[in-house]
Amino acid sequence: MPRVRLLIAACLTLVLLLAATSLAGYYPRPAFHGVDHGQQVDCWDCHWFDAENAFNAQHVSPMVIGAGGATYSVSYLGHQDLVKEDRTGICQVCHSRTKYWGAAYDWQAPGFPARHFPEDNCLSCHPHWQPDNLFRPQMKGPQSHQTHLTDPKGPHLPDCSFCHYSGDYSRFLDGKTIDQTGICDICHSPDGPVDGVNDPVVGAKPNWLHGVYDGDQLKAGKEHWCDGCHDSGTSQVKGVQAPNVLGDNSTWGYNVSGHGRNPDDFVPCLGCHAATYEHCDGDARTYRSTPGSTSNYVPGYRLKASLNIPRPWQRPGQATDYTLCLSCHDSAALFDTTGLMATNFRNDRSWVFPSKNLHYLHLLQGPFSHGPLWDSDWNGVNANDSPASCPACHNVHGSPTPAMTRHGELMNLGTRGLDFHWYQQNGTTPADGLADSRWGAAELDYGANGICVGCHGYYSDRYFRVPYQVLVPTPGQPAPKPLVNGLVWTSDPANNPKTSFRRGEAYKVHLVYYVCPFQPAPPYEVGRKGNVSGAFSQGLALTTAGQGEGVYEVTWSKTVPLDAATGKATIKAWVTATVSTVAYLERRSCNIQITP
Repeated sequence: MPRVRLLIAACLTLVLLLAATSLAGYYPRPAFHGVDHGQQVDCWDCHWFDAENAFNAQHVSPMVIGAGGATYSVSYLGHQDLVKEDRTGICQVCHSRTKYWGAAYDWQAPGFPARHFPEDNCLSCHPHWQPDNLFRPQMKGPQSHQTHLTDPKGPHLPDCSFCHYSGDYSRFLDGKTIDQTGICDICHSPDGPVDGVNDPVVGAKPNWLHGVYDGDQLKAGKEHWCDGCHDSGTSQVKGVQAPNVLGDNSTWGYNVSGHGRNPDDFVPCLGCHAATYEHCDGDARTYRSTPGSTSNYVPGYRLKASLNIPRPWQRPGQATDYTLCLSCHDSAALFDTTGLMATNFRNDRSWVFPSKNLHYLHLLQGPFSHGPLWDSDWNGVNANDSPASCPACHNVHGSPTPAMTRHGELMNLGTRGLDFHWYQQNGTTPADGLADSRWGAAELDYGANGICVGCHGYYSDRYFRVPYQVLVPTPGQPAPKPLVNGLVWTSDPANNPKTSFRRGEAYKVHLVYYVCPFQPAPPYEVGRKGNVSGAFSQGLALTTAGQGEGVYEVTWSKTVPLDAATGKATIKAWVTATVSTVAYLERRSCNIQITP
């Protein structure tokens, strides 16, 4: 039996030696550890593949020949035994006189403590299996270093000494380690709503070792990484202040009024931006609209999909001009010109243009959809260089005004944007939100803001509509009622809004109402009538029609009686819809002023 065991042991030893030989063939000897220093340290200099070697983990030899030919006894049970405080770790067998952890440790950078990441696993910086050279030192936090030095996402720093003390790379230029240094503060901004340096989730220091990216995408849980720099703090890279997209992060900004506001439908930064484009080029506004040159709008704003800006102005717009935005937004709803129209940017008392859908008019086929109307790079040079596009009117990062309308931030205009407001039915009381709103109004000198300079002047530009979410709160389901009365208003005979009339003057009453997809579905028999009281009395004759789902407007052309009193006259109008013999009634009213 002893001979049998000896034979088995010999066979196992032979197999392991062959395996070691095979390993040596896989990693050619010249590429082994130590070649940078004129040494050739092979696997078997530290490992012994004897079947009887059960003393150490990973087949580390219990006896290792070290510097000067001396033999050292080694105990190795895990990476904690690579280096030991008593200087008997396996690495210290050879590294006996180095500036790091040698057995005769006698080097110290002037003014710095004599330590080199004593708390870390050596293999985190000196990986064992590296084809170029086993244990060749790599930078700690390899992704983070790559981002700072070579990656398009980063600032392309010239070399390590931009941040580090070159005599000891464990230290920064201020002589402190990573947990204490202030070097990161300039770029990563500890001030502002989000601490871009120390925040445990998105701070630069807590994420240094393991990084925040997986390829060109942010890792799960790191979607707010960009917040640390792009807030109201002082983050400057190459002399350029990071644009503040977080606003005050309380009443407005990306996470409050922008695309990041809804936790259930959160749009992360890399939902629209591509990390593969150059990020920190030292230019505060990379995009330039230069006549005759190829547009750099997509790389300039690091976009994932196309926005055709500046758009060709010789033709109407096309859906393909807005690929990025329409990758999420429903183009059919956005540009619909029939029925109730799901867009809330519509004028349901319109009489001038071929459609009430104002998105359609501005972006596709209306008079605003082509012609150079907008200064797309906001620089005041080559002004009016593009027809309207989505970012002409919307700051997608969030605005202090409703619907992400441009208020002036990010466009070199202070707050001279669209000054947009929502109002209630009376047109003057601010609305509490979308559902409460009936009017949308932009009230500023457009000629000074580079947005709407081609068509609009200095006046309050407003539109009326009942929000689609009020008419049909649950799309695909029956509306809560078949009829919603929208607005009663008055005009001159040419449909110009007017509320003051003289005796004997002609005027027109307009009634706007909505037939909704109730159950059973329309068409319904709809009746419209009204009266005038106060300064004079008049009737508004009954008219009827069978009408399907949609927005309707009926008018009555009248004349103020010559014997009318001066003062206020009240116009009341109502509309009824008969559904399966049940009549539903809606009323609205407005006032006009009678003068002599």
